[in-house]
Amino acid sequence: MSNLALGGGILPVPLLSTGVTRSTIQLLVTCPEVGMKALLPVFLFTSTVVAVKAKIYERCELAKKLDDHGLDGYQGYSLANWVCLAFFGSSFDTRAVDHNKDGTSDYGIFQINSGWWCADDDTASDNLCEIDCTELLNPDIEKDIRCAKRIVEDPQGMSAW
Repeated sequence: MSNLALGGGILPVPLLSTGVTRSTIQLLVTCPEVGMKALLPVFLFTSTVVAVKAKIYERCELAKKLDDHGLDGYQGYSLANWVCLAFFGSSFDTRAVDHNKDGTSDYGIFQINSGWWCADDDTASDNLCEIDCTELLNPDIEKDIRCAKRIVEDPQGMSAW
């Protein structure tokens, strides 16, 4: 078993067998500030996330910000879906960058991919969010939220991640 740090505690996560890229785990997310209590399946993707000093949100602080920006129910996704996406993608770290095997990179709290959604110096990109990837690495996550909304408007929805 390997371990995953979760809110100051440790959550045991089974090691993934050969050929398996994700496993489903259950996470109870409770944030009284936004009146949310939901049990959701969460996909844990295997990758290495590199974090640089920046804003690391607390779970409920992020939930409040996402709720204030209209993400609860956006395109059919609950606030808990968005919080889990941010947790398992970046551990709530706005400066997280993940370098993928295909040469693209994932940026920011939602791990937005440079091959499709933002532009960086290393990847040819469709830049569908019309944003430089480095703009997704600061404590102000309004551009991240705007781009995440754009991503889930596509037919793949959250499966794009």
